[in-house]
Amino acid sequence: MLMYPDWRKTAVVGATADGIEEALNVLALRRAPVEKMRVLVPPELAGMEIRFGGHVFTAEAILHDVLNRVDLVYFSRDDIVAAEYEPVFIRAGAGVVHIASMMFLEAA
Repeated sequence: MLMYPDWRKTAVVGATADGIEEALNVLALRRAPVEKMRVLVPPELAGMEIRFGGHVFTAEAILHDVLNRVDLVYFSRDDIVAAEYEPVFIRAGAGVVHIASMMFLEAA
């Protein structure tokens, strides 16, 4: 039986509004319910607003209390944020997907 994630425990992680919007777009094209996802950013960017598909997401800081509430993480880009936080999410038990890899597979 195919299991779907609890989308409320799914997050998109990035460092720029453009990168996060790009990731949300890729997920929306695959019919993921992006309106239920969380947007996580490095602490210094918390509070940033992302507008996508008629929804406004307020970015939350990646802090230890958030790690235990996220099961699946989509990184918007393979960048310094992914390099820093991917191991943190993996140690906390979350699955990690890179949007850039999903786009590469789509092109193949």
